[in-house]
Amino acid sequence: MKRYKRFCIPAVSSIIVIISVGLFAGPTIIRDNRITDTATTPLLGRGYSVGTNTFQSSCMKKVVVTEPSYDFTYTFDSLERSGKRTTTREGDVERKVGEKTSVKTRRAWKWNWGQWSGSAQYRDIVKKTVSKIGKETVINNVKWYSHVILANIDLYSYYASVDEANSELSDSAVELLRNQDAPGFFNSCGPYYVRSIGRKATFKSVFEYKTRTRERDVEFEGKLETQIKGFQSYVASYRYRGREYYRQERAPQLTRSEKKSLELQEKFSEEASSKHLTITTMAFGLGKDKKATLISYDIDTFKNAIKDAFKSMQNPRTGKVSSIEVIPWVENTQFQTLIGLEKSEDEYEILKDEKGNVIKDAAGNPRRKLKPKLTLYEKKHFLTTNAEFLMEIERVDRNLMNMYYKAKLCRKNIDMQWKSKGKLKKEYENSMVQNNREPDETMPLMDLDKKLTPETIKGIYTLERKFMYGEDPNKQGGASACIRKIMEEGIFKKSHRDIAECQNVIEKMGEVQDEVIEYYCLPILAD
Repeated sequence: MKRYKRFCIPAVSSIIVIISVGLFAGPTIIRDNRITDTATTPLLGRGYSVGTNTFQSSCMKKVVVTEPSYDFTYTFDSLERSGKRTTTREGDVERKVGEKTSVKTRRAWKWNWGQWSGSAQYRDIVKKTVSKIGKETVINNVKWYSHVILANIDLYSYYASVDEANSELSDSAVELLRNQDAPGFFNSCGPYYVRSIGRKATFKSVFEYKTRTRERDVEFEGKLETQIKGFQSYVASYRYRGREYYRQERAPQLTRSEKKSLELQEKFSEEASSKHLTITTMAFGLGKDKKATLISYDIDTFKNAIKDAFKSMQNPRTGKVSSIEVIPWVENTQFQTLIGLEKSEDEYEILKDEKGNVIKDAAGNPRRKLKPKLTLYEKKHFLTTNAEFLMEIERVDRNLMNMYYKAKLCRKNIDMQWKSKGKLKKEYENSMVQNNREPDETMPLMDLDKKLTPETIKGIYTLERKFMYGEDPNKQGGASACIRKIMEEGIFKKSHRDIAECQNVIEKMGEVQDEVIEYYCLPILAD
């Protein structure tokens, strides 16, 4: 197993990593690994925060979806090894596979190994598949050589979007907006919502056959491709009704071409058996279909599996998410109506001279002037950026507290399970702890024990208090003072960037993470 990388954290304050987040009005398209983690659940109409990369609650009670479009590709290619390089017969585009093997395909998308590379199980299958090419096997004292053919189906769905004209906010979300509780709304629903989702489903099969020589059997591969791409119903029926039935009862009814096809089918089945043909199938992002079966043990069942897989792919709510479009709530017409951004009362400001003294009139009253009214665009911009900023504050605070509680539990688990009288038990002195995210990586239990000192754990809590309240013993500073001032000024009237109390908070903002605590707590001993 891999050893862990030592993380040097000399002080608790180094846990904070500064991240700058740019916010822009209008739709934002996300296609990277922020959305490909299958542990998260993108959903049309669900809230989202760009700054914290978190999905919030779904705040629409009625989501009407537009009719999606689909792109479908079905390809069939053979692989052959040339030294350390693996290519197809008509290849012109290289792709990385495994550690030392490249694959060329007729088109860049033909066998998209990288699309599902996040799955460790899939990576292992890919490596095993490539390793089979040209592999020698002895069966009944006879040497055989393996050859591999790849069949691939990809289905892309897009334009599955929220129809805002016919979609409504939930009753609870409407109530928050009517009460002018914008912070409460954004905390639950996020500053943005998911307007459209692009998905991909894929069905991949590996055909392996064996020959007595190293050369491929091009003729057999052609027959295999013809069998797979031929979807005559009587051929499939032949497989299930039985050979004798077609020879005796159906023979008079069959045309000459049908009889010829059945003869070829029978000969091919015998040839495939003699070449030890096997089928390995992988499917990703399919929907649940009770009638579908994806198990393949011969050509006919493989063709049926393709049909069932295609049916399972067509649900617009299934498939691995490949892209999402998020849009600020302030662009939603129902939101704008309820929050009342277009409504505003006249506001005045007190006049001051160059020295900062209040200018008074003859009666001794402070002189005032009418403030220029903000445009609707400015209000939307301030509301979105302030909402995103408040979400970041909440995220940092929550992460610090989560890390604090996690460290406490981690400390307690080590003490209860593997220590006695303040020391690690002898049988655990050389034990390794497994990385909860990368199971192949480990770190010594002894090092984790040394890191989780009372001072380190208390330091995380102290850091959270300083972030939220600053150095003020009355809890009037830090992020809490910034939040208070944003609400006093008006969440859509002034940007947090122009508020003095928020400047220190902006500088301390960032992603909170201690990699040792995050990856190795709660601790599990490695095998």
